[in-house]
Amino acid sequence: MAWKSWSGTGKARSGAAGVGVVALAVGLLMGLSLDRAGDPKSVTKAVSTTVVRTVTATAPEASGFNPTALAPAGTEIRLWRVGSSPARMFVVYSRPEDPRNAKGSDSLTSGVLLWEQELFEDGRRWRLLYERRYPWWADVDVVLGDVTADGSPDVFHSTSQGSAGCGPRYVVAVVGGAAREIFRRHTCESYFRIEPGQLLVDEPVGPCPVRPAGAHCFGGRREVALGWTGWRLAPTSTMVRCEWPDLELDPENECRRRK
Repeated sequence: MAWKSWSGTGKARSGAAGVGVVALAVGLLMGLSLDRAGDPKSVTKAVSTTVVRTVTATAPEASGFNPTALAPAGTEIRLWRVGSSPARMFVVYSRPEDPRNAKGSDSLTSGVLLWEQELFEDGRRWRLLYERRYPWWADVDVVLGDVTADGSPDVFHSTSQGSAGCGPRYVVAVVGGAAREIFRRHTCESYFRIEPGQLLVDEPVGPCPVRPAGAHCFGGRREVALGWTGWRLAPTSTMVRCEWPDLELDPENECRRRK
C-alpha cells in the first residue's frame, strides 16, 4: 500500500471530507445534458488547462441530479467531495466487464476525474479540470489532504502492485484556477502522509548491504518533507536512518558501507 497508517490522516474511501464512497453502475443521464465541446480523447498526462466538458443542472443537489453523469457510460464509480466553494467532485471509475480488458494488462479502461461546478446561464454545470487513465486492473486508492494549505482538500491518488507496493503516486491540486499534478512519482516500498502545507515521504535508500540480497533489502530509509512554496513542492528537511547497525553504514552516503 502507498499510504502509511500514521495518526491524523485517513483514507478518503472510508468517507473523508463528508462524502462516503458510492459504487454504482453508470446508466442514463436522467435529464442532464452532457456537453463534450472539447477534445473527446482521454487525457493521459497532467492537465494544466480546463477541459471543456460539462454537465448542466439547475442546482448542485437538485432533485434528479445523477452523479453517474460525471463518469463515462458503462462504468462503476466512486465519488469524493473535495471542495464546497466552488463545489468539486473527484471520481474514480472502472470497467471490470469491458472486453478490451482481455487484450492485456495495459488496457487503460479505468481512470480518475476531477470536476468543478460553476454557474452557467440559468443553472450550473460541471467542468472537467483533470483526467488520468489507469490500467483496467488498478485498485485506485484516494486520500484527501490540504497539501497546498489553501483550505481546500487536495487529492493523493495511487495504485500499487506486488509485495513491494510498486506503482505511481500523484497529488492533484487546483492552483491558479487550473488543476495539475504537483507530485508525480513511481515508487516501491514507500509511504506517504499529508500534513497542512506539506507531503511527507518515507522511502528506501541505499543498496542491500548483505549477500545474497533479498527482494525487500536496502540500507535504510529516508524521510523527506516536501513543503508547498506557493507553486510547487520542494524539500524542506531530510533525515536518513540506516538499518543493519552492526555494519556501520554511512547515512551521509545513502547508507552504504563505510570504506
